[in-house]
Amino acid sequence: RRRNPPKASRANPCGNGDLLVIVPIRNEQEAKSHEVFNALMWALSYPGEKQQTAHATLASIGEALLDLETSFYTSDEPLARTFLLTTAKAKPIAQADYLFFSSLNDETIASFKELKRGNLLYPDHAATLILGCKFTEGSSLELKGPGIETRTTLRNNLPLSFWQMRNQMRNYPLGWDVFLCDGQAIVGIPRTTEVNL
Repeated sequence: RRRNPPKASRANPCGNGDLLVIVPIRNEQEAKSHEVFNALMWALSYPGEKQQTAHATLASIGEALLDLETSFYTSDEPLARTFLLTTAKAKPIAQADYLFFSSLNDETIASFKELKRGNLLYPDHAATLILGCKFTEGSSLELKGPGIETRTTLRNNLPLSFWQMRNQMRNYPLGWDVFLCDGQAIVGIPRTTEVNL
């Protein structure tokens, strides 16, 4: 005698004893943001190590990081319009959570004294800098700290005065997290990392 298959229920949604697994399908933009966000997380876990991605741009990183509960600063008006689409808020340099710069000059670096560094109760209330640079030019820095086996070097063409400012403003757990990008790779330098010039 043939038995009727069991009826579908919450415990057995397929009605045949198999489990129903629903896997969300990401669209192209979501897949890109997911890839970039993963690269950012790995970059902070392994400071100074290049995380390769075809989307290592200020715009793509902003789209991966920004949302309704975050704020940003950039002097680039087209980039600001793109970031506003994420529902993040544009704020002055001293109040922004994320700051985006394609290049740095002495005046900009001097203004970094105003950036949020967090406090001892909430050290995570600090600014994160996302900076465009080139990894094939400039001076080599020596990095030490968590996530680095002993020490490593990182070449980049940011002004040495930026790294001097970063060191001056860093007093762990206070300080900034920094992401560098060149269009092909992302490098993370968290506030836990010691940078020697």
